[in-house]
Amino acid sequence: MHLRASQGSFREQLGRWTVICLFLGLMTVDLFARPVVAKLALSSGTLALYFGISILNGLVVAALSMFLEWWRCSVVSTLALACRINPRERILRMGAIGFICGAMALAYVLSLWGLFALTTLIILLTLAHMRRFMHGIAGLLRPNRRPSWQDIGFLVHIYITVLAALTTLTISLELLSFSLGKAPAFHGAIMTGEATMIDAFYFSIVVMTTLGFGDITPATPAAKLLVSFMCLTGYAMFALIIGVVTRGITTNEEDD
Repeated sequence: MHLRASQGSFREQLGRWTVICLFLGLMTVDLFARPVVAKLALSSGTLALYFGISILNGLVVAALSMFLEWWRCSVVSTLALACRINPRERILRMGAIGFICGAMALAYVLSLWGLFALTTLIILLTLAHMRRFMHGIAGLLRPNRRPSWQDIGFLVHIYITVLAALTTLTISLELLSFSLGKAPAFHGAIMTGEATMIDAFYFSIVVMTTLGFGDITPATPAAKLLVSFMCLTGYAMFALIIGVVTRGITTNEEDD
């Protein structure tokens, strides 16, 4: 029996992919709509323009999400057991999730209340994913438990989700500091008011892999706490995944 239970419900799919879809939504806003968003942030703008960008970004993220689910079900179907149950419906659900998250991304960037609300949501979802990760690891460490590729895919998916969540929390701290007129949360390549998702994504990878180039450093207590959590979480999760893979290979060799 694999780690994952039935994944046919929309609720399960929503819980698994909301963080990644929000990450994609923020990334597309940052890459393609940054000049317009900057103008909206400096002025009241028009309601039509605001909703227009939100809907457009939602459609872009919906398309990306549907492609991601199609690729997951078609190319790596051996790692996606749930795709065997009505894959077309799952792809359409992913489109709906992507549209909602993409449309909400603009509120995350421009609204202080939206920033607080979505940050809280991401924190709660991250904790839930980490709980699932530890539950899965505990199951794989049982005697005579042979890890499968589906088990490894399950763990890698959670690792990527946590990476996306911590990237979003990194940009949240910088946006919050900028919105409240406080000192920047980070020094270096990330500058107040100029932080990008690319910067935050790069920084999260560097921290979670414990490379620590030093070109971006935390400057506030909140940022230092976040970075400390990222280091411990990234190192522990990566080490556990490698341990599971090694155990699976060793078990197969012993059987041979």
